[in-house]
Amino acid sequence: MNVYILRHGEVSHEALTDRERPLSDDGKKAIDRTAKYFTDAKIQLTKIITSPLLRAWQTAQIIGDNLKISDHIQESDFLLSESNPADIIRELKNFRDDEKVLLVGHQPFLSLLTAILIGNTAEKIGMRTSSLACVEIQQPIVEGKGALKDLINFQ
Repeated sequence: MNVYILRHGEVSHEALTDRERPLSDDGKKAIDRTAKYFTDAKIQLTKIITSPLLRAWQTAQIIGDNLKISDHIQESDFLLSESNPADIIRELKNFRDDEKVLLVGHQPFLSLLTAILIGNTAEKIGMRTSSLACVEIQQPIVEGKGALKDLINFQ
């Protein structure tokens, strides 16, 4: 299974609450570049799982619309910043080896999740806005057995 881990795009600071912060115009452009990467590389995602915060949801929607899989987007509180990585890892165990799943979320959670999957908890994995990591991992998922295939920043 390939697990793609994407930090939302750059945000606008014109919102009343953190939960409602939308993507900025530059953030939307960076996520368009991310979607183009998937298209150009002929990567057909099978599912997108996103944090419920607006900026993550907008990021997932842009990717889903470009890849024509918007109906395969689901929301998960397991991708919030303060979440426990074990929860989303448990959810990933329900997928098959041939699936390509995109997780959209926030820092510092995404760096920690990536590090746990590849067994590199001693060193932080840098995930700036619009960063995409690809971790290849076989079922059953065992922490530390994944391989980091790509780490790209589209900002």
